Amino acid sequence: MAINLKDMKQFPGNKALPKGIMFMPVETRKYTVKDIPNLPADKVLVLGVYEQDHKANQTGKRVRPLRTKLCLVSELPDDDQLETIFKWRSAKKLELASKDVGKATLVKSGEMTLNMLIDKFFVSKVSKQVDAKGTQGLLDFWRKEFGHCTLDEITAIDIENHLHNTKIVKNWKPSTFNNYRGPLLQCFKWGMSREGNRVVKHNPVTDVQPDKVENGRDIILNDVQRERLFFELAIRTSHVKEFTQDYRGKEVKCINPYYKKASDSLSDLVHFGLNTGCRISEAMGLYWEDIDRKRSTINFTKAKRRAKNIRAEIVDGKLVAEYVTNIITDGLKNGSDLKIIKMQAPLKKLLTERQLASKSELIFPEDSRRAWNSLLKVLESPDKEGRFDGVIIPAEFCFHGLRHCCGSYLVQGGWSLEKTGEYLGQKSIQSTKRYAHFDETNSEEGADILTKRMYKS
Repeated sequence: MAINLKDMKQFPGNKALPKGIMFMPVETRKYTVKDIPNLPADKVLVLGVYEQDHKANQTGKRVRPLRTKLCLVSELPDDDQLETIFKWRSAKKLELASKDVGKATLVKSGEMTLNMLIDKFFVSKVSKQVDAKGTQGLLDFWRKEFGHCTLDEITAIDIENHLHNTKIVKNWKPSTFNNYRGPLLQCFKWGMSREGNRVVKHNPVTDVQPDKVENGRDIILNDVQRERLFFELAIRTSHVKEFTQDYRGKEVKCINPYYKKASDSLSDLVHFGLNTGCRISEAMGLYWEDIDRKRSTINFTKAKRRAKNIRAEIVDGKLVAEYVTNIITDGLKNGSDLKIIKMQAPLKKLLTERQLASKSELIFPEDSRRAWNSLLKVLESPDKEGRFDGVIIPAEFCFHGLRHCCGSYLVQGGWSLEKTGEYLGQKSIQSTKRYAHFDETNSEEGADILTKRMYKS
């Protein structure tokens, strides 16, 4: 049976306690450690003991361990006493390190903190990624909480509690929860690899389950949902004050709330995305010179990035990262240099009208994300006028979902997965296979084949 640390008469001595903690009388001038068995629990302190790096002393001499008060012995719980002490010890260490940069020397030589691991991970891996700046922001979330903790001090319970507490406070969606979990998972995974010198022995994030989320990228609009999307876009691009017909051609009287601020930007981008299946970054990187009207083709060769990392290095123990924003770079996400899409009549008309009104070298110079989010708020609720019989588009549907709608429509139209993947510019057939299950007739045809083969009917 474990010793009750609150019973001072059973105090085994500091040498018998686990490394990193010790007991000390409150009144050190009157009592010593030898007097502890005769003292009440509220007269004895629990101290956290932290070894310090010898480099903290410029003379090169060994620096004495730092001792700091954690609690009175009487404040310990009746159960899980050692676990509680070490939990408080870790929290105290983080508090000390955050208040004084010099206290970062609490880490012993050879130990690595999460800050150190993130810095190396960023320079080696993240800085080369397309969304390096976004990933850096997600990793900074973990720095604030556990940055000065050594890797062996960070547990799955700590990570899970921090994620769930923040989710409650900030009302995160499941996808946001997973977005913050992902970079830390990859950071520890990198630390376990040969590239990361295997400084991590266990990845605690693998024990933290991701939230279940309905992936907005995999939501495919049916015909009625798509018609409602088109109708709402048409309202936003119309300059008339009142509609006399609905999307079915029926007579209606509907005031247009958008006629004073009508814009073709979002509508054109949505129709363009559905027709070409391009990524939003590819559409935003298109110039008018990329349109070949003689051949009726669109040549995708560039992509627009919100931010590109141009420098990532560790200077004086701190990460230095520099970015250029809103930059258009050569090459597409799949690594290819060129993707060609043939234009049909609706797309030709859209681009011709847009070019006549354009004052920019770019086809889509505007950032339409805010307008898209505003549109989704309308589409996720039933139509107030009852024109679409309560049909909604889920709030999880994102702009990238237009690309998957395009791929799904091609497969449902009879195209092979290989041809669809080539049209979308996907790296492998595995990426395109997601569209196979969207055609319900496939299962029916498969059942007919099996029935005729096995039962001759």
